[in-house]
Amino acid sequence: MGVFFVPAPVLLNGGRRFPDFDPANLAKDPQGQTFFVSHPWLTKEHPDPEGKHLELLRQHAKNQPRDQEAFYWIDYSCLPQAPRNLRDEEFFNHTLPRIASIQSKSSTIVIGEGDYNRRMWCYLEHFTGHSCPKHRLTSMWKVRFI
Repeated sequence: MGVFFVPAPVLLNGGRRFPDFDPANLAKDPQGQTFFVSHPWLTKEHPDPEGKHLELLRQHAKNQPRDQEAFYWIDYSCLPQAPRNLRDEEFFNHTLPRIASIQSKSSTIVIGEGDYNRRMWCYLEHFTGHSCPKHRLTSMWKVRFI
């Protein structure tokens, strides 16, 4: 089935929020530098409704070497979200159990914000990022003052 990643140009030239899942705009099993993005969803409906995390990733993408393609695995953009048709449901169910494998083959970017450290998915992704010695773990802690 393959794994989809968001190419850096799609992040850089896209809208104000993470792109929706659309295989036509994604790269399947890319050969360049891959990054797994670990971040908390800021609302139940959309992980980044105001584009704060997207802006951090755009800064990251801009700082990548120009001669090296970069690709980002972002759950919202690389997995079909509900409601899903039958084909998308099959892809989702096939891919979700492989997240640790996808992450282990990529460098991990952690966008820590709010209750990141108290969410099980985030905890597991952060732990997996530390457990992959041949790849980099980059933290982008977004501090929120109340």
